[in-house]
Amino acid sequence: PRLDPGLATAAESALGKVIAVLPGLVRAAAESLAVFAPTAGIDDATRARLEVLRGAIDERRKLRIDYLALDERRSNGRVLRPLGCVYWSATWTLAAWCEWRLDFRSFRVDRIEAVDVLDERFRDEPGKTLADLLRREASREACT
Repeated sequence: PRLDPGLATAAESALGKVIAVLPGLVRAAAESLAVFAPTAGIDDATRARLEVLRGAIDERRKLRIDYLALDERRSNGRVLRPLGCVYWSATWTLAAWCEWRLDFRSFRVDRIEAVDVLDERFRDEPGKTLADLLRREASREACT
């Protein structure tokens, strides 16, 4: 699967528990669904980086990254609050609150050159959460 091994195992376990408590006919229908998650297109380095990012998101730990943008500009030592990893078409991205820009930013996971999970934890603050980012994006889409 496209997920890191820990998350894939947890997802399979959760799905098994949900299916187990469904009524007979519904359970049979759910078990007959074909789901295919191709593994092609994600390299080992990106898969490993996703696992590190997911761990930092779960533990609410800040990150320090070195990043190479598509225009080849580098930013080193950028401190982020990781909020979520999103798969867009063929690219994984990290949604984060950037403490340097004081705004939301997204980073292609395959272009993160180095990532350090910091000891510093963060708490949700108004205006800096994943829900805030999603509301902002929904509002932008509504305006177009």
